Amino acid sequence: GVANNGVVFSVKNALGQLINLPNNGLLDILDIGIDQNGTWQIGVKQGGQSDGQTIWFNVNVAANPDLDVVYPATGLLSETRELQEGGLVPIRRDAGTPITKLRLNPVNDTNGTYRLSWANSKINIWRDAARTIPVVSDQTTFPANVDTDVFLEGVTKSSAIKDVQVILKLTGPSGDMAQSSVPLTVVDAEFDIQAKFWIREQWINVPWTPVDNFFYNKIAGGDDRDNSNSPGALYRVTQLVTVIPYADLDADGIKDTFAGISYNRKLAGISTLYNKPTSVPSPSDPYSASNRLLSAASPTNSGTADLSRVYLDPLARTANNVIQTRLHGAANDPLITFSSDIDWDITIDIDGANVLVPKFNIAGGRDEYPALEIDIGDSIGRRSPQPFFWLHPLPSNVFGLMGGTLTPLPTPIQGNVR
Repeated sequence: GVANNGVVFSVKNALGQLINLPNNGLLDILDIGIDQNGTWQIGVKQGGQSDGQTIWFNVNVAANPDLDVVYPATGLLSETRELQEGGLVPIRRDAGTPITKLRLNPVNDTNGTYRLSWANSKINIWRDAARTIPVVSDQTTFPANVDTDVFLEGVTKSSAIKDVQVILKLTGPSGDMAQSSVPLTVVDAEFDIQAKFWIREQWINVPWTPVDNFFYNKIAGGDDRDNSNSPGALYRVTQLVTVIPYADLDADGIKDTFAGISYNRKLAGISTLYNKPTSVPSPSDPYSASNRLLSAASPTNSGTADLSRVYLDPLARTANNVIQTRLHGAANDPLITFSSDIDWDITIDIDGANVLVPKFNIAGGRDEYPALEIDIGDSIGRRSPQPFFWLHPLPSNVFGLMGGTLTPLPTPIQGNVR
């Protein structure tokens, strides 16, 4: 038969035998469509009846719309996990944020079109990976007979699991015929970790050495601060890494380099030496608030530490939503021959088992000098208060670098990221 919307169809009985539906006045073909359960229905009218009764035949046809979640690291999400967990959509931090896709699977309907509908502003949907061509809810159409991928962007973190529903609507000439949906949760997927070592004073005395400080008249520039979770706070050496705890979004848990931007960095501050007799008001006195560098003081030497012994290791996942990262290394003052190393070995876990309330755990050890702070941030910014900081006693004692063994961090250092 041919429905009045042009769809050609056939009907079989329970034995699989073809049933002819003659359009001869006994049965008038009215329409063909799909109900909300995805079952095709054919409407026919019994000719000659004064009440114009319509009879509907339910017919199983492979034309159910289907919407899938596709992850950047693990690919297609299983139907079981989709039902139980829903899909994760990362909040977009920058162009390197991993992208979860939705796949609009085709149906056997060359006349049908798809539309996507969602009812809140926690996500955006885009037609392209660069996220330049927007999909407009309930307006943008796609052909229903071909595979189509669209790209998700998280805007606002979910307040409940699966609180975003995206509906795929199949539309024919007579209107919406069927639909399916997928639940989503918008998550913070990227967490910035930074370990910084710094000297609290503006300057410190340099120990006597026969090569670099034979006359014991050298002082070294410090960082002139106490603890601060500002990204711009000064340091002697720092490690920064952006981790992604969700295995579906990133295989090794370390955000991938994108457009030349590395999310695994190690940096050294500028080391400086000054001639003390000409650089401070009272050369015979130690550092104090009244014995700071003169405005005219100029370094006699400067440089940056060699960071070839500074490492970051992503460790094996203990669960799909947990990333453990080891920051460790050694670095010394490049201006003082045989200067002692700053040593550290710190492990930081980000646990996203509860995607709404990720947690951190910090363990490891460090030298007794200099000061140390560990910062963790998400899409909102850096956590306050800091997860951990330790201030070395004043005045500085560089011999705290010579202990030979690391001082363990206090335990436990753990809590919610936000």
